[in-house]
Amino acid sequence: MKRIGLFVVVLMIALVPGTLLSKEYFVSEEGADNSNRNGSLEQPWRQLRWVLNSSILQPGDTLTAVAGFYERMSFWDDKYFFDPENPIFIRSREPYAAGTNGINFGKGTGMIFEGLEVGPGQEGQNVFQLAWPETHDITIRNCLIHDAAPGGDCLKINAGAHHILVEGCVIFNPGDRSTGGYPTETWQENVDLYDSDYITVRNCWIYHIGDRGDHIAYTKGTATNIVFENNVIGPQATAAHEGALSAGSRSTTHQDGFVAFDVTFRGNVLFDCGYSAVGVYAVKNTTIADNIIYNCGYRPSPIDPVQPAPITFRISEGATPEPQYRSENTTIEGNIIVGLGNMGAVAVAPQENTVVDELVHRNNQYWNAGNPVSSEGLYDPNLEEGARFDDPGFEVPETLDLEILDYGTIWNWFHSEDQQQPAVDFNGDGTLNIVDVIALLLLQRDNPDNLKADYNRDGNSDITDAIALLLEIIRR
Repeated sequence: MKRIGLFVVVLMIALVPGTLLSKEYFVSEEGADNSNRNGSLEQPWRQLRWVLNSSILQPGDTLTAVAGFYERMSFWDDKYFFDPENPIFIRSREPYAAGTNGINFGKGTGMIFEGLEVGPGQEGQNVFQLAWPETHDITIRNCLIHDAAPGGDCLKINAGAHHILVEGCVIFNPGDRSTGGYPTETWQENVDLYDSDYITVRNCWIYHIGDRGDHIAYTKGTATNIVFENNVIGPQATAAHEGALSAGSRSTTHQDGFVAFDVTFRGNVLFDCGYSAVGVYAVKNTTIADNIIYNCGYRPSPIDPVQPAPITFRISEGATPEPQYRSENTTIEGNIIVGLGNMGAVAVAPQENTVVDELVHRNNQYWNAGNPVSSEGLYDPNLEEGARFDDPGFEVPETLDLEILDYGTIWNWFHSEDQQQPAVDFNGDGTLNIVDVIALLLLQRDNPDNLKADYNRDGNSDITDAIALLLEIIRR
């Protein structure tokens, strides 16, 4: 029986292209960039950039960085096209131990960046940027992306880049706009999705420190099919006057009157976003569902007369060639909106002259420390279908000292057993073995839309899920 099981294991691994042929190479501060070395742990190269430029890596290979600092990887002219079905991995050997002050790609596919510290950035540069239509099928996983210099976003995905997954990352401290003729009191963003398509950001913590920032994350410039799910977003900067997580923005290009399309905010926790947790600016097809919005929308802006609220609808005033006033087909459903007695006068506020067509709101829970929920605003929550007004029972969280937060603690939390996908007893016999792998394959065949079938959480139900389960069983 063991021989049969081993044969199945070998056969399944062989079914994944490149699995048996993939190699792992290393870079280290003690290494050197020359062809006399073989890239082993004993003979590492020096720079990540040099290895990528040397055409050494093949689909499925891993480039591992030992603890240390590495030169900025900025690739705009060269092409780095790997197989999206069998990507290369560029990773830190220990979490956040390998760092660089920037990663920028203009032409690249089939890459997974994992466990790297990226930042602080350089003036006028985005800390991590993926751009242009030739850049797609890239994953940024479990990275620490932070401290953009003046003129820079922490993470920017723009100019036609598409099919990008960002997950498990910690992203904070955007740059100010003291360069390029902007007023110095305005800020860039933690996450800026501009003219990009099919972008998913999930399981991340994205936040501001002190007064550094305005939007925490937004999508604009006719971006399409954007999903933010299961993130922790907040706190927002004390001087912010825009939605922390926004569909659209005040100033951007538009298409057919809309600055973004098909945007979903689902399952996020947004907290301490004083001006507004969620903003919608001239967007077509927005879903705001199953989020927890905690202690948001209570602080008026010192420079903006628009009323604060947990959710705000705004005009894209600077949209080119003319301002855009209308959002269409918005659903607000299943959210828990919690104030601490200081929530603004309304739960959902529209800017004057904003037009909101085809709005659906239902089954939300509103709680403002026992105070009445206002009937004013874009709609009256008291008349909402399925609305609840009881106390959800949340405890007030302890204040985080974000200035001195230990990033090792963040990593350990994101990768604790409670946060990770466990090996699943798919056949329900109380044990984990090759039979569970077969049960998973049968589940995928018979019920491919079952979320449980996507074991490795890459958005697909296929053989790679069975391999991930198999390797987890072997590891145990």
